[in-house]
Amino acid sequence: MNNKVELHPEFEKKAFPSMEVLYNFALRMTSDKKDAVKLLKETYAKAFWFFPHLDERISVPDWLFRIIRNTFISDYTKKNEEESKIKYEEAEKFYLQIKSSNPDLNKFETEINSKLTEDKLSEILSNLPDDLRLVIVLCDIHKMNYEETADFVDVPLGTVISRLIKARKIIFTELYKIYGKR
Repeated sequence: MNNKVELHPEFEKKAFPSMEVLYNFALRMTSDKKDAVKLLKETYAKAFWFFPHLDERISVPDWLFRIIRNTFISDYTKKNEEESKIKYEEAEKFYLQIKSSNPDLNKFETEINSKLTEDKLSEILSNLPDDLRLVIVLCDIHKMNYEETADFVDVPLGTVISRLIKARKIIFTELYKIYGKR
């Protein structure tokens, strides 16, 4: 008896081209290759199951992003709530201290851009709280605008902007701690 499930040809044609982008998104969100693969598998399993019922007017890539987002939020944020994260209040104080004591931050930004590796940025992103990481990945990495991000995350526009400001301050603070010591 063959237990292999036959994929709907239309599912393969419409869903598989998004796999790499979804994997990269999952990796940014989970900060772990095994968890990213697991999240991607769960996403495609759910998508495969519900694909026959999908309204033809709905964009399959957008639908897949919604599935992966909802799966991440429901499964992975619960797991990560117990892990320690950078405290925003501490980052805010440090950020304000740096801004007031060092007016020439353009030079610092140029220096960071020349030294920053993707691994280091991924490490910093992985330490962000999940709600902040999600908006920074969508806006600054996937280049979604604020309105698209608010719609995707299903929060008000002001919340997206607030989370972006917090995330950017935390990232700046972490980068300054690493690269600001000259």
